[in-house]
Amino acid sequence: GVSGGIILNGEIYDGGNGMAGDLGHVALEGGGEVCYCGCRGCLTTLISERAILDAVRTSAGTKDSLRDVLDAARRGDAACQRVLAEAGNHLGRALANAAKVMAPSVIAVGGELGAAGPLLFGGLISSIELSNIRASASSPEFVPARLGADAAQLGGLVAILRHVGMGQSDLEPWMTDEDRIGSPVLAQV
Repeated sequence: GVSGGIILNGEIYDGGNGMAGDLGHVALEGGGEVCYCGCRGCLTTLISERAILDAVRTSAGTKDSLRDVLDAARRGDAACQRVLAEAGNHLGRALANAAKVMAPSVIAVGGELGAAGPLLFGGLISSIELSNIRASASSPEFVPARLGADAAQLGGLVAILRHVGMGQSDLEPWMTDEDRIGSPVLAQV
């Protein structure tokens, strides 16, 4: 799937139903594929791992995961490069719409798809430029997210901590040791 989050004044903003920032169900194509949420053309139906694998199933070689698609694109597979650029374009359209409403200063793109780097960001930036968000405000800075492969686990940990009234400072030191966990992220959560 595709998700997102909003940070306001250094805090995660949940919204009224706990789903604030969930870009996966922003409808981009009215006649698109039906999403599991019941709408048509949601961002999830366009750039989820399943959607990307479906789009490259006829290209050369077997691709069983998004990582396979990324590796093939980096090796020059034109079909995989094209699908990732299109995914960036779709993501850029959704982010541009969100940016027009929220006017963020920074948008971090992460997850496995975010690891595509220039293969994704080229389409994303061109789509942002086409939407002309600078007409209403300055463009946000786009950066790769630093959560890496542990993003879902770290998000779950933060949700549990918040639920029980705790914060990152309540964790044992070994849990925030950057060298042990291989990522400085937990110290910033």
